[in-house]
Amino acid sequence: MKDVVARPEQSKKVGLYQGFQVHVEAFGQGCQFVLEGKTGLFNPLNLSYHKGDEFSLQGFMQRLDNFLNKFEANIGEVEKEKVRKAEELVTARQSMGQVFPQQAELEGLRRDNRDVLRELQLMQNDPTYKSTW
Repeated sequence: MKDVVARPEQSKKVGLYQGFQVHVEAFGQGCQFVLEGKTGLFNPLNLSYHKGDEFSLQGFMQRLDNFLNKFEANIGEVEKEKVRKAEELVTARQSMGQVFPQQAELEGLRRDNRDVLRELQLMQNDPTYKSTW
């Protein structure tokens, strides 16, 4: 997940909730709650409070539950992505060292590209240039 962070030293432990240690960290004009689980630290954006924000325990618990519900739903998606990436890696390793089937066509396209760019450069340098390409 994108919300994984490293916990700074000034973090204060708040308590335990659904298997996660909850920490709070102060920043400039507010605070951020961080969850520490078996797989690392998570910094949910919805658990950030700024000066002037209204804080209620019920609202905080709802935000916490919302994050954890999404977190649990994402576990399956992350597992599927992990399997897909592993399969992709196997395929990539198998194709390493093999000759690219369209290598000759690719080289021809590269030559054509160089020729076009050379002609364009000649046209830019000399307004009277007439291309014979």
